Order: sequence, then C-alpha cells, then structure tokens
Amino acid sequence: MARIGTSWNEIEPGDIITFKYKSKSTGKSRTQTILVLNPKWVSTRSRKGTTEEKVFHLIGLKLAEQGIRTIKEGAKVVTQLFNRLGTVVPIDESKDIYRVDMKKADLFWGGAKETVYRRIRYLLGKEPIYRTYDWKEAKKNAVYYETIPLSEGTKRQFFGTKNIEGEREG
Repeated sequence: MARIGTSWNEIEPGDIITFKYKSKSTGKSRTQTILVLNPKWVSTRSRKGTTEEKVFHLIGLKLAEQGIRTIKEGAKVVTQLFNRLGTVVPIDESKDIYRVDMKKADLFWGGAKETVYRRIRYLLGKEPIYRTYDWKEAKKNAVYYETIPLSEGTKRQFFGTKNIEGEREG
C-alpha cells in the first residue's frame, strides 16, 4: 500500500492517517489507521494539589490496526461514515489516498463539533471504532496519509459519473 509522509502539524480533521502507537494497556506498538476527527483536542487534568495540566489528545475513527480492518461490515459502513462527515476528495488519486473534506460549519478550533459526533453516533453503536490517543505518545512516531482502496462503484458514488480509469465513456 502506498503512503505519503506528512508531519503531525499538517494533520487536519478528515485526514486518513497511519502511525505507530504504543498502547498503555498492553505496552505494544501497533500500526493504527484512523480517520481524524480532532487532531489535537485539549483537556485539563488535575494533578496532586491544585494545579491543572493541559493534556492533548488525537481523536479519530479507527479504520484498521496492523493493516486489518476494524469495521466488520466493511465498505458499507465506511461509505456511510464518509458521506455523513463530508465530501471525499483525493489527495493523490493515483495512490488511492483520499481525505474527507468536512463542512466548515462542522469544525471548531481545528476539530469536529459535537454535531458531527451526533450525526455518526448510530454508526458508532454498531462498530466501536471511536478512539482517543495520547497526542504526545502518538507524535513520537512518523505519520503518513494512508491508502484507502475504493472499488470502482464506490469511486463513482463519491466522485460522480466522471470517467474512471479503465472505463469507457459512453
């Protein structure tokens, strides 16, 4: 699968990225592929005493781990998610690298608003793919825009009836 390297500061909501992440529960590093909803969400955490500490999180929908899809129903659910979140646009169509261009009204301070989560909640109930990652831990490793192979029918659905490679016009 083709990838395009990028930096953590370039990641935006709607990007489909791959990175290695060391789980706190197992201690093992595994390759994660996610659709980013919020690249650097900030929260506060109370420390001993009265000080509060800012903590950053990467929030997304887990599409695959170690190259194995996490969504059981596969392409149907992914297509529904992408359609509910925005418009699929190519980053590099020759390498099958796409992103979901989310509506500006759905974004706030560089991340998805609560309305986005409500819009996809019923799909998340079927597929437990919502994930929050420790941003400091995630950014320790390289990040890539990831290939998402789409069938010709799915490409037609996302991009209209324009001539797709290998098809005849007519």
